[in-house]
Amino acid sequence: MINVIYNKIKGISTINITGEVGKSLFGDGITLDTVMAKIQTDSPDSITMNISTLGGDLIEALAIHDYLKALDKKKVCNIIGNKASAGTVLAMAADQVF
Repeated sequence: MINVIYNKIKGISTINITGEVGKSLFGDGITLDTVMAKIQTDSPDSITMNISTLGGDLIEALAIHDYLKALDKKKVCNIIGNKASAGTVLAMAADQVF
C-alpha cells in the first residue's frame, strides 16, 4: 500500500510505502504509476519516504528508483521495521537514509 501525506506549508510529501512492491494479486501493490501520480499531484519541494516492506518485483522497484532519483528534489528515507529485497532498491533513491 502507498499513502502520501502532503504538507503544503512546508512543501514536503511524506510517502508511506508498506506492503509488496509491484502489482499484487489484490491490486494494492506499490507501482511506478502510483508513485508518479502521488508526487505529480502535489509537486513537493522535498520527499520523505517511510519504508516497511519485505520486497517484491525488482523490475518495478528499479523503475520507481530511477524515477525518484531523476527528481530534482531532496529525498530522505526512513526505514521502519523491515526493508528487504526490492525495498532496498527504493531506499537507494534517497539522498539520506535513516
